Parts: sequence; C-alpha cells; structure tokens
Amino acid sequence: MDLPIADGRTDYVRIAEAIAYLRAHQRRQPDLAAHLEHSPVETAALLGRIFHSKEAGGEKSLSVWVSGSNFQIQVWRALLQIPFARLLNYQQLAAFLGRPKAARAVGNAIAHNPVAYLIPCHRVLRQSGDFGKYHWGAERKAALVVWEAASDAETVR
Repeated sequence: MDLPIADGRTDYVRIAEAIAYLRAHQRRQPDLAAHLEHSPVETAALLGRIFHSKEAGGEKSLSVWVSGSNFQIQVWRALLQIPFARLLNYQQLAAFLGRPKAARAVGNAIAHNPVAYLIPCHRVLRQSGDFGKYHWGAERKAALVVWEAASDAETVR
C-alpha cells in the first residue's frame, strides 16, 4: 500500500520523476573527478612536517582521522610512541600495551593501519628480526626502516 502525498501522487512517482530529471540533466552535473596539481612550493611545508619533523625538534602537529576498533586505535596510538628510527617486535608492542599474549592481535591491528608512514607500523618487525609482510610492500618497509636509520645516524654525527 502506497502512502499518499499532498498532491495525491505516490512516493514511487516522485522517485521516478527525480530519476528522469537526473537523467535529462546529467550533462550539467558537476565533474567530481579529482584534479592533481604538481606544486612543489606549496607542498614543501607539509612534506617538511611529515618527513623532517625530527630535525624540527620532534614536534608533530599533523592530525589524521582514522577509524578502527578500540583495540586497533590503541595499537595505532602505541605505534606513534615508537621513537624515530627505532624498532620493536610484535611481542614487545603487545607488552607495552599491557597485553603480552596478544602479539598476533597486535599484528592484525597493525596490518589494518590505513595510513603508511604517519602511523609508523613499519617500525615493528617479527621477533626473528624478519621484516614480515607489509601492506604497502616489503621493499617499501625496508626502504623506510633504512631511510630512518640513515637519517638518525646523520643527526647523531
């Protein structure tokens, strides 16, 4: 049974008319495609805040919104506590969270980290020292770890 509206037509008729209108005017709809523009001058400050925050006194004033379970958020916050160029294994991170037997759950939460580098999941290795899997590729994880180690060594000199 259809519910009547003010002028006696049903919701189905209104929906059909709305669809017909959208089809008739689809060429006049705004283009929602993203436009990327190469602008090194405008992005230099942001890149500096992301990749050179250690040299700028270690302050990170960049905010990122992520969505996850309570446990995932706890793990991701713990990842932010790992110092630049330092490495932990899954068991150590689980112990840091007060859940020493949750290494596998920690690994699962790390695997669901939606933000590479900013939430530094690349700083966590297997207990054997093996890099393990990485959402963005093992080569990228190795490159990030080596880059941080080299950057940290340059800072120490």
